[in-house]
Amino acid sequence: MKIHSTMVLGVDPGMNETGIAVRDGDVCRAAETVLREDLSDRDYIDEVLEACAELISKWDVEIIGVEGIQAEHLYRGQKDKGRKNPIGAVKTAMMLGAILGRFPGAVIVSPGGNGQGPLLAYPEELRPTRGQGRGHDWLRHCRSAWDVAGVRPAIIRAVGETSSSAVEVVR
Repeated sequence: MKIHSTMVLGVDPGMNETGIAVRDGDVCRAAETVLREDLSDRDYIDEVLEACAELISKWDVEIIGVEGIQAEHLYRGQKDKGRKNPIGAVKTAMMLGAILGRFPGAVIVSPGGNGQGPLLAYPEELRPTRGQGRGHDWLRHCRSAWDVAGVRPAIIRAVGETSSSAVEVVR
């Protein structure tokens, strides 16, 4: 008896780095971080959408999960009432909107804690080869996308089958 596995694409959208992972149960089929580098907003968005489309096609992805946006605090702290620069949230929202526009059946997964599990909980290809994985390793966005793809796949599937437009899954 052959057991049907569901390929899930997880996306961690970002202003400068976007993590993408294809998850098949506990197996990582593919993962990549798309870097903005010197690209314009439009070109960076196009690069991410193309990378997603290629992985969806190659792995016959059935479900797409994309991390939502966590509202940033407007102020830096109690003593310093200066406003933060909201450009990071705005550009991440642009990426999220572009992904939902291109893949309208995508499920929005609530942010918070994605990619922050113990390194040994992730497949080997999502662990850094040096250091402890803290700080600025490029795989952190792939680990986040991996977690997004793994959030209650049964719920994501059930919600995805009942709607042709984006829905939100809250943990």
